[in-house]
Amino acid sequence: MGKSYNNVKGFNLAVDQFHNAMRWEAYDTALMFVSPPLVDDFWRLADMLQGKIRIMEYEVRQPLCDPGNGSGSVTVKIKLYHQDGPRLVTRTVREKWVYLGKEDMWQIVQHDLKELMN
Repeated sequence: MGKSYNNVKGFNLAVDQFHNAMRWEAYDTALMFVSPPLVDDFWRLADMLQGKIRIMEYEVRQPLCDPGNGSGSVTVKIKLYHQDGPRLVTRTVREKWVYLGKEDMWQIVQHDLKELMN
């Protein structure tokens, strides 16, 4: 992980790296893609998810990237199970991202990842 580019390929790579880190409970790595105003909420969410859910796979759907204004949005279908009742369930989350040119990085600025706990 390092520099990201303000283009479709860079956006898709950032989204994939974030969700791969979430899948493997590497929340400190995922945090690199979280905008500073969301950091505290992200850590609260990570504490709720840690050891309680297991993400089996994710599928990025409908990635929309607008390099002109440095924004993007994505819908992600996530297959997971809650460890207290191992039944595979599917959740869909939506996210908004922005590109920070100074840091050469895509960051998530809005999400509904709390849906994973339902």
